[in-house]
Amino acid sequence: MKSIHPKIDVFDGIISFAKKCFTKPQFGHFREYVGGLITLQNKSVSGISGASVASQNQSSLNRFLTCSDWDEDMLQDRYLSKVRHMLGREKASLIIDDSLSKKTGEHIAEVQYHKDHCG
Repeated sequence: MKSIHPKIDVFDGIISFAKKCFTKPQFGHFREYVGGLITLQNKSVSGISGASVASQNQSSLNRFLTCSDWDEDMLQDRYLSKVRHMLGREKASLIIDDSLSKKTGEHIAEVQYHKDHCG
């Protein structure tokens, strides 16, 4: 059964600042990608594309991210303007917590191994 990422009603209002940075099809890919990053367990391009209601090949989303002609600086400027508008003069911090993310590999900073004597 195909897993479809849910539609978040307030989401379109939040990302509307980005509409002027993209064409209409590009904005659809942008909405799909950001929505997938928020809602899905599998955050890969193929996972996000596979969970999309519009059944399309993952290469469309991949091309949007790697080859499409859109201005990253304009998107970043519009995003920061929205954040400044929302916060006013209030101080804010961005906290990124990846503690629930799966970690793999041998060279992960601060990694430790503990023997579970119960199992």
